[in-house]
Amino acid sequence: MLVLNPAPAKFIKEVLGYIRYQKVHSSIAYELEDHIECLKEAYIGEGLTEKEAYEKAILQMGKAENIGTAFNKMYKPKMEWSILVALIAVISIGLFALYCADQYLIPYVVSESFMKQLIYGVIGLIVLIAAYFFDYRYFDKWAVIGYLVGVGILIYGETYGVYVNGVTRWIKIGPIHLTTAQLVVPLLMISYIGIIRKFGNDQVKNYIGLGVIAIVPIFILMKSSFVSAGLLGFCLITVLTLYISSKEFKGDKVKLLTLLYSSIIGGGGLLGFLIMRNQTYYMERLKFWLYPELDPMGSGYQPLQMQIIRENASLIGSGGFNAHPIESLPEPIYDTVLTFIVGSMGWLAGVLLILIIGFMIIRMFSAAMKVQESYGRLVTLSIAAMFTMQFVYNIAMNLGYVPLTGMPLPFVSYGGSNLVINAAMMGIFLSVYRRKDLVLREEF
Repeated sequence: MLVLNPAPAKFIKEVLGYIRYQKVHSSIAYELEDHIECLKEAYIGEGLTEKEAYEKAILQMGKAENIGTAFNKMYKPKMEWSILVALIAVISIGLFALYCADQYLIPYVVSESFMKQLIYGVIGLIVLIAAYFFDYRYFDKWAVIGYLVGVGILIYGETYGVYVNGVTRWIKIGPIHLTTAQLVVPLLMISYIGIIRKFGNDQVKNYIGLGVIAIVPIFILMKSSFVSAGLLGFCLITVLTLYISSKEFKGDKVKLLTLLYSSIIGGGGLLGFLIMRNQTYYMERLKFWLYPELDPMGSGYQPLQMQIIRENASLIGSGGFNAHPIESLPEPIYDTVLTFIVGSMGWLAGVLLILIIGFMIIRMFSAAMKVQESYGRLVTLSIAAMFTMQFVYNIAMNLGYVPLTGMPLPFVSYGGSNLVINAAMMGIFLSVYRRKDLVLREEF
């Protein structure tokens, strides 16, 4: 409840009546009261009585309607519509690609997989809306607990998870199967931001501890998925880099960043050497990715088929699906969905998808830079970086520039649970942007 000086209270409450976002009422009310008090003191100095000074000060403030309308426009929650439109377009292209793939296999029949993805798309929209109205600052408040929960989910998945394709990294929630990475990578990333803000300062020893905290879940993930471990590592390194580079950090930025990346390069290089030395499987995959013709019916089969599809694809897909049969591309609606789109619909469709994704990424970084509150800016920049990493790697993979991995194309590749979780992350991003002009005034 607002406690205002009785004299200007009526005027201030009238102003607040035009401001719909009530969480900023208190700060605006006290700001108006302080301004009126300053004017009043000046008029008293000119010889007016207190009552006359208040009346003249309020008169000088102007009409309550004009002030309230201006504040309402200034502090109205905002939606970044360009990002939302681009997101809907990307999801729609993914659904259309899945529908086309199904029609090639079973013409004139809407498949169960398409209906499932469509349902998950609707669920994802609901989750996005819920996250949009959720106050993201709770993640900062409960950062330590969130990080512990994330690590706990990883340990549970490795110990008691459902056994699928040789690994126990799946968690079953009713009819839904989720990989532990789908759940914990976003959770650990956002929680880690809060932990850095709580315990990070200009002391190098603190960042050594933060580095150890980050390494633990990465090593746990490496047991079942190098791709997920790499994505988590990228996200946590990005968070550290953004925080050290921010105005909030008061220490020696150059010294700490040099130490951070020297440790990453040294440790990463040693780890990569040990993995390649003891895992001939990865060396074989790398060799046959570079030279797929050496094993055209084995490890080089998929890279070779993707290369053939790219080289023979037309501009607008006039060859149709029969020009490049789906059977030659294993699981075309998953990680290689972009190759399927290029091969079946033409390079024009593939380039259009890449341009929409590029536009969305640019708009996300642009929106993130407009966020004034430090935690919110770190959250939005980290989410934008996480999606950018996945988008860029998957596109480069489909174009033949990097080795094949299990990195999906966000919002396009088939996978309902992944779609819902990505939608939740986008909802959190838009939630931060929604409050970009409000959070410094809100009561929390």
